[in-house]
Amino acid sequence: MDTSTPERERLDPQILAKADDAIRKTMPTVLSFMVVRHDLIVYEKYYHGNNPDSLVVVYSVTKSVISALTGIAIRDRHLPSVDKKLTDIFPQYFTDNSDPRKREITVKHLLTMTAGLEVADDEAWLKSADGCKYVIDRPLAYNPGQKFGYNNGLTNLLSVILTKTTGMTTKEFADNHLFGPLGISNYTWARGPQGYYIGGWGLRLTPRDIAKFGYLYLREGMHDGQQLVPRQWVQESVASHSYPEKTDSYGYAWWLDKLEDRIHGKKYQAFLALGYGGQFIWVVPELDIVTVITVKEESPEDRPEYSDVWHLIHNYVLPAVG
Repeated sequence: MDTSTPERERLDPQILAKADDAIRKTMPTVLSFMVVRHDLIVYEKYYHGNNPDSLVVVYSVTKSVISALTGIAIRDRHLPSVDKKLTDIFPQYFTDNSDPRKREITVKHLLTMTAGLEVADDEAWLKSADGCKYVIDRPLAYNPGQKFGYNNGLTNLLSVILTKTTGMTTKEFADNHLFGPLGISNYTWARGPQGYYIGGWGLRLTPRDIAKFGYLYLREGMHDGQQLVPRQWVQESVASHSYPEKTDSYGYAWWLDKLEDRIHGKKYQAFLALGYGGQFIWVVPELDIVTVITVKEESPEDRPEYSDVWHLIHNYVLPAVG
């Protein structure tokens, strides 16, 4: 991505400098802070020896990437639609003894975290002989489609579905249709028990490449004149489909929330990709702004400064627009 200055893109540089000062003084886990506007990097800071080429673990931001790949797979007719049922993809896991309600679980339920399956324990999943079977064998906590229930196992299933339906590994499919066209090559992606690329987490990306992905969604899937992700898919992905307690609503592996400029009292609709510990992509279409925050690995969400990371957008980025 090209760079500019806050002044040129109508942002207050002094307010952004205060964000940098707050990070240095009160947020010891933050590794990078970046603001993109008008498709240009206008503010970029790195901490603890990191730089633009440093790879960071993005944790559940991986889910939003899997969502994009699912939309591309549907566009290319590897999958018919989000209404495709799991029993058609994994018939071997649905026996006469299975809860019959499980036969109603669809790809859409995986994307929206509404499959109803009991949350899969990540350590047990990683140790299981068959990760897909482990996830699908969990008992139903509620009927499919009834309630939001955050579950890494559901997005792990999506990665396997991508491999089974496209004939490529998830990484190969991403390289061909998403990362390659975006110019993303400096990254790693962890594999799960049976060699499938992990869908619930596992990606390491540079902050600039994280920003590219966020800005792709701000531009409704368009990059350099090419529609990488179908426009309708992006719109559906950042629309409300389920309702967790954490934010206003949840789309197709994107969180939806209202963000507040606490200096000027203005509120903006935004969508977010979030990773454990404080990995963030905040997208505010009305302001043409994407903000990326990355933090150290194993930064627990119950630490005091986790909430301070949220304050960066409310107290500095949005107020910098004025």
